[in-house]
Order: sequence, then C-alpha cells, then structure tokens
Amino acid sequence: MARAVPSATMRALSRIGMTRLGCLFSVEVAAAQGLPSSMDGLRLAVAVRKKESREGAVQIMPSRVQQGAADFEETLFVRCHVYCSGGGAGKPPTKFEPRPFLLSVVAVDAPELDLGQSTVDLSALVKESTEKRQQGERVRQWQMAFLLAGKAKGGELVVTLAFQIMEDGGAGLYSQLATKTAALVRCPVTRI
Repeated sequence: MARAVPSATMRALSRIGMTRLGCLFSVEVAAAQGLPSSMDGLRLAVAVRKKESREGAVQIMPSRVQQGAADFEETLFVRCHVYCSGGGAGKPPTKFEPRPFLLSVVAVDAPELDLGQSTVDLSALVKESTEKRQQGERVRQWQMAFLLAGKAKGGELVVTLAFQIMEDGGAGLYSQLATKTAALVRCPVTRI
C-alpha cells in the first residue's frame, strides 16, 4: 500500500537547487479609514500570516473606530524564507517561488464580522526590488491601501510593506542598503 507524501515534503523536494533568502517582512499598519459611521466604537485589529499556514500569525493591538477611522501606527514583523532560481553571477534571479501573506482586519468585539482579507506576495516585492536595482533605483518600501469588505465596505486599510534580506544564500541581491518609497497603490479585497 502506497503512502501519501506530505505537502511539506513535496515543497522541500521542489526547492532543491533553489536559493533560499532569509527575509524579515514588515507591515507597518497606519490606519483603517473611510469606515461607515455604524462602525464607530468597534475595536479593530489587523492580523498578518503566511497564507499556507494558520500558525505564526501576528496581530497588532486593537484600536477603537472613531469618526470613521481606527489609527494603529504599529509595525508587525514576520521572519520567513523566499526561494528563487535562475539568474547567475551578478544577475538577479529570474524566477521566485510565490510567498503569499494574508492581511485581515478583525473586529475584536464581533469576530463573526467578515471585513475582508487581502493577499500580498512577498516574493513579488523582492523581485520588483531586484529589477528596480538593475535600473539604478532602490525600492524596499511600498505604501498600499487595501479595500475592505462587508460592514467596512468603502473603507480601506493603509499599510507600508517592507522587507529586509537577512541572509541571501550567496545570491548577492543587494550590496548596499537604501530605501525609496513607491507611490500609493490601491488594491481590491480578495475574498477567501
């Protein structure tokens, strides 16, 4: 009788020959704004986790909605790995394995409310950063506004996403540290 191979084992096998980048992903949560007045008084929090696992989720301290906004001004950090292949000596990697994260707004006092979830692919941010570096630009931060859903429809979650390569597995992606902020990007909510 054949045994099923666990998905973690399959992922490990598929990464043979790939470069592993140790990353520190940060999500600076500024505010949830443009919320309907019916949400005033509710306490909201924001959670971030790897999409493939419910473990390792991090959440900011709750903030009360007042006059259609909940101010957070808190940064969440998640350590993870991003895998890439291709490229060569002095060239950026050509292919990154997706590393999706879920950002969700949670009503602490009413957990049954679905305010929407948004997906962010960290590997896409790393890839964009390496491509910009080849053009002489340094981009390591992205300001984004994610649209909310449900009772919070019409509102948005404003965050700044960033990463730092802690160890690059010999890929040599970055030789100098510099930061430049990109323009505000509006992203639709993804229902899961």
